[in-house]
Amino acid sequence: VQKRDIDTLVVGVSAECPPFTFMQQGQLVGFDIDIMREICRRLGKKIEFKQMPFVSLLPALQLGLIDVIAAGLTSSPE
Repeated sequence: VQKRDIDTLVVGVSAECPPFTFMQQGQLVGFDIDIMREICRRLGKKIEFKQMPFVSLLPALQLGLIDVIAAGLTSSPE
């Protein structure tokens, strides 16, 4: 298991949902990205975005590969 930097918040994103998270000129941009940057600024943390397919976000969170998901999620009967 790789040791993680506690000063860095690892954020899982799926850049497929403008205007919330999407790629523009090779950069992650959007409302969710701006919100996460502001949260990290206020917490005094660095930020690392991990772009992945949407279906991988919850498993990555459960496995501890990311600290938070920045994507629209809703509950379902499952």
